[in-house]
Amino acid sequence: MSWQLTKAQHAPGSENETPEEGQWISEIREKEMTRMRGGMIETSNTGTTRRGAALGQWERIGNDLFATSMWLFRFDPATGTSLGTQEIDRTMRLSADGESFTAVAVIHVFDSDGNQVGDALHATEVGTRLAINRNPDQP
Repeated sequence: MSWQLTKAQHAPGSENETPEEGQWISEIREKEMTRMRGGMIETSNTGTTRRGAALGQWERIGNDLFATSMWLFRFDPATGTSLGTQEIDRTMRLSADGESFTAVAVIHVFDSDGNQVGDALHATEVGTRLAINRNPDQP
């Protein structure tokens, strides 16, 4: 399945605050593909000079709940030097019709030596399934 996502990241410790309280850091648009047997690939609009695609795993943890973990490499956009990695762990709730989901995520940033940098970030996500738009032309 392929999804289109919008992720809103907010400051550490503010996971229950609303955007009006001024704690939101950024909004990111992403594309994600999940594969049978638990594999997944994700990319975002943050730019290829800042990060690579994320690779990860997913598993069903409830009737309509899924857990995912993804990892990506981070880069200095000015020099291309590796800055380390980022881990994104989230819980997703699939809608009854299977066409959308909501999620909450915890994001950990690590330096090149594997040490966590700063506090974890929290994010909320919404996603909709990407539709197949059939081309009426025939080869």
